[in-house]
Amino acid sequence: MPARGSWNIDAAIKARWDARSLETQFKQVWPDPTVTHLLALCDSSPRPDEQHPKPYCIYEKGESVVRGHMSGATRDTELQLQDVPVQFAIYGHTKEQAKDFAQLVAGAFDKAALNLQDDQLVSVKRGPDFDTKQDEETWVWVIQYTIQLLGTYPAAYS
Repeated sequence: MPARGSWNIDAAIKARWDARSLETQFKQVWPDPTVTHLLALCDSSPRPDEQHPKPYCIYEKGESVVRGHMSGATRDTELQLQDVPVQFAIYGHTKEQAKDFAQLVAGAFDKAALNLQDDQLVSVKRGPDFDTKQDEETWVWVIQYTIQLLGTYPAAYS
């Protein structure tokens, strides 16, 4: 049975980000768009050792919730229906910039056909989005999603 884990979602998010050229679109408005040691898409936090140029996006995954169990294809397996919360926080210099780049991210991930490798994607459901002013130089626009997947696991009763 293949190794399963939330890293499959990380890989799918990165692949979708790249396929939609979001890295390039974000970096085009950076003071130096040729910067290669910083990424516009950050997992959990940007690099702490320097001021990260805006706009940039931080995505985070929450703990998956098992919504149901079903019989698998064999006696030794079961299917699990899981919901995994994911949120994208887009940081910009202004509210308008954060919103504009949030719309790019939403366009890429709303109802996206993510490749979850060994798991089957059921749906990508968009939740609420909201904005907040972090400080005098930073606005944040947050978009929330639930990624629903179906995975095969060893049966608990075998």
